[in-house]
Amino acid sequence: MSLRERTTAATAFALPSPLGQCVWPNSRTCTMKNKPAAAGGWQVVASRGTRPQLRRGLEESRAERGVTRPEASAKDKEEQAAVGRVAEVALGRGAGGKREVKLVELVTEVKRSASKVCWDVVDSDDNHDFVLEKDIKFVIPGDPTQVANDIQGFVKRSQTYSAGHEKLKECWRSFGENEMLRIFEFSRRLFESQELEAVYAAHRVLEEDDVYFKRRKGRIEARDAKTVDALLCRAQSARDIEDRRARVTELMRKDVESGSKQSRSTSDPVVQECIRCLKDLARRGAQQQRDSTAWYKEATFLTAIDRDVLRYVLEELGYNPTPFGALSLLFRLGYDMVDFNVFLESSHLMPFVFGPEVEAEVKDILENEADDPDAGSRVDYRDIRSFAIDAPESQEIDDAIGILNQNGENRICVHIADPLRWLKPQMSIFREALRRGASAYLATGVIPMIPEALSQELFSLGSGKRSEYPAITVSFVVREDGHIDEIRVENSLVRITDILTYQEADALVADNSDPIVAAMNSIGRLRANFRDMRGAVSISLPEIEISVTREENGVFDFATAATDFESSPSRVFVSEMMIAACEAVGRYCIERNISVPYRGSELRAEPSDEVIDKVPQGVAQESLRLRRMMRSETKLDPMPHKSLGLDHYCQMTSPLRRATDLTAHLQLKTYWRGEASRTDRQLWSMVKTALAGAREMKFLESRTNLYWRLAYVVHRGLDRLYEGILLFPMRKNECNVFIVELGYRFAASRPGH
Repeated sequence: MSLRERTTAATAFALPSPLGQCVWPNSRTCTMKNKPAAAGGWQVVASRGTRPQLRRGLEESRAERGVTRPEASAKDKEEQAAVGRVAEVALGRGAGGKREVKLVELVTEVKRSASKVCWDVVDSDDNHDFVLEKDIKFVIPGDPTQVANDIQGFVKRSQTYSAGHEKLKECWRSFGENEMLRIFEFSRRLFESQELEAVYAAHRVLEEDDVYFKRRKGRIEARDAKTVDALLCRAQSARDIEDRRARVTELMRKDVESGSKQSRSTSDPVVQECIRCLKDLARRGAQQQRDSTAWYKEATFLTAIDRDVLRYVLEELGYNPTPFGALSLLFRLGYDMVDFNVFLESSHLMPFVFGPEVEAEVKDILENEADDPDAGSRVDYRDIRSFAIDAPESQEIDDAIGILNQNGENRICVHIADPLRWLKPQMSIFREALRRGASAYLATGVIPMIPEALSQELFSLGSGKRSEYPAITVSFVVREDGHIDEIRVENSLVRITDILTYQEADALVADNSDPIVAAMNSIGRLRANFRDMRGAVSISLPEIEISVTREENGVFDFATAATDFESSPSRVFVSEMMIAACEAVGRYCIERNISVPYRGSELRAEPSDEVIDKVPQGVAQESLRLRRMMRSETKLDPMPHKSLGLDHYCQMTSPLRRATDLTAHLQLKTYWRGEASRTDRQLWSMVKTALAGAREMKFLESRTNLYWRLAYVVHRGLDRLYEGILLFPMRKNECNVFIVELGYRFAASRPGH
């Protein structure tokens, strides 16, 4: 039995209920929503042949709904004429999101309303499907019988007709002005034949042609010469893009597969342009802190051609077309955080190279020693021993400590570097320091807030460039209960007699060989106990610093250094002296009504003893205490700093690496010099700029150092095991894990989830 006979004999259609079913032989069942006739319910308006079953089912359905059969309109008759014809339709979606175009036989047309019409179609393999009327691209004209019985043969015969570019162009030239042809006439002019195979081939030529011809109202007409030239240029551009895609993809694929870095040094401008686009995309993802394909529409920083090429290259090489995919490909091509630190390059603080105005001012300061505006008010502290204690790699020495014995009492003297001896708020150096907000300490080096020629040499205490240094000295007496008294804050002149690392200072504490260091250690413990009694939260988590250097052969060398704050007495007493100095400055400014930025914080409720007892001592308990601390904030009004156990706190001991400290220095200088004071609005504008820059620097520092920690893991081998400490749970199946060797906390899924 032929396809036509099987379909005609077995087709049944009924709509007796709100859900009508249309059952076709050797095919799936298609369920269609049905509505009352008045609302435009589904109804068969045309089918192949006259089938009693179909007509009876339709009449019964109409009778149940009280609908009389309408007279067939001229349009219905025209639609019925299409039944049984062969048509080219677009079915579903094929690979790559493209719709499958094929020849099928039109079986039955089902209409829901005037605007919603679908056809049941069957292909040469007896597969049935429903298509919308708008998806019918072309109906083979003439007698459909010879085509319907052998669709595959018809397609093969039509493929013998072909029209190359020159033949199509010649046909286009033969068209007269405003001449319009039907498909038969166009087939005769193009192929000199009106066979159905030639007609269908002519249709396929028109479908693939985007240059010479267009269809209008069922006719074919030639485009004008100007439009054709423009379309040819566009087609050539598309071919150029394809060639560009292929060339870039092929070269990068070789680099990815071989592990070479040829694309980094290639002179091919197309490849270099693609790498630039990859960097731009990675930067944009880091700026927006999201990874999605939305960039494809939003990426106004790339041309449409660059976007298409970039997306094609990423997908062809197996990477997601997202900012993270672009960054992954750059790393695979040999780029790293030394060559391309995406967080730095995406920062609004870029560029990190100081501009020509700043460099000119630095040169002027170094070559022309200006008079000290505070020379007459400086107190001489050159006769007392002053200790600069810091990490061995530190170059910005911005504080030192000394003890002055007066009337049997030890007066602590905290000397702080005085960059405003040379700087003025209107200078480019000062404005740039505010913009940056802070120095960033990365595994690969330092991004300084102030140019290194100043911050590490001229301004730095103990740099060895001078025998004596201008400073601001905060001095006070620590009473037996730990509170500070007899506060003085003044311009000073100091001499740094001892420059020590923390390890060297710890050795002096251990052997008790230096009475001044021993006194500092004793006072530091007293202050620590004082703050603990006032509710301060002391956290002792191991800190791991990773430094990275690149060897001449391009291989990275990693070095780690562990810091245990509690086991280093010199770190404790230096920290306590700095905290006490900031408390003293806060009280000094409050008493004199000097407006300065104050730092403060609140605390969450302390965990119960029952909760703490369940947590192992060490890192786990310290992390639990850390959760009590809330984010600190900066204001111009005094406020308590509860995590430090203080009533007020004004940071000003690090003016070479923190811009808010620099603004506190500026306010003190303004007060001492008798200059016109700034309004709170002017001061807050400066502080807000400094805080924004400091937040950005902190983000860059944390993201970059996390990257190098992960690179260190890869360097040591991914199969290596690390000791981890389980901390408090985060969500149902996740908890925090502290990796001891990395000194870093990660979120991890529990085993089995």
